[in-house]
Amino acid sequence: MAEEARKKEEARKLAEENRKREEQAKRVAADKTFHQDKIMLSGRFDGDYKEAVLRGVARHLARLVGEENVIVVSAAVGSDFGPLVMEALMDMDVMVAFAFEDYGQKTNSRFSTYFEVKYACENMKPIIPLKLYEGQWPPQPANDKEGCVQNRFAFNPSLVYESYSAPFDEKKLAKIAEYILKHPGKGHGRALKADKAPTKAANSAGDELAEVPMA
Repeated sequence: MAEEARKKEEARKLAEENRKREEQAKRVAADKTFHQDKIMLSGRFDGDYKEAVLRGVARHLARLVGEENVIVVSAAVGSDFGPLVMEALMDMDVMVAFAFEDYGQKTNSRFSTYFEVKYACENMKPIIPLKLYEGQWPPQPANDKEGCVQNRFAFNPSLVYESYSAPFDEKKLAKIAEYILKHPGKGHGRALKADKAPTKAANSAGDELAEVPMA
């Protein structure tokens, strides 16, 4: 009996979620003036768990606001990464910093997270900081004075951050996505409105990577 009651409750919750999604889609269709901010996800593309966290959150965001409103730079083998980063920076309305301990490090690349943060600051683009590691805030990349100084400037005490720790399972990735959409811009006067956004299943190339086990 308990198992049957549990299944009925799960079915009820699923039906309620589907109803809410349909209502959201109807509101979007009725509100032609609504503008969804384009959200750029900024992080270290290490081919490992840091990148997997970013792409996992991107999947959940895409389901909530549509893939066209979530910017994740992905370069095919042999293609030039630089122009893609420049286009992403120009298109974004807000940038989410997936800050692990080495975020904002000034590397040999002109298109590292150091320059993404620099661009956002210089162009008054809102930054939503996520602290995804244990240790002091803001990130202090090793042997990188410029990166450390810029991080202290960009992520100053007035810019509130949200902290998450491993393990980064699907439930936590979804929670991070929901936080991003509820974030008010922290002094920038912007709001990301998920309540009027269509639900759209993400079908990105990062799906497989997002399933990498994360310690």
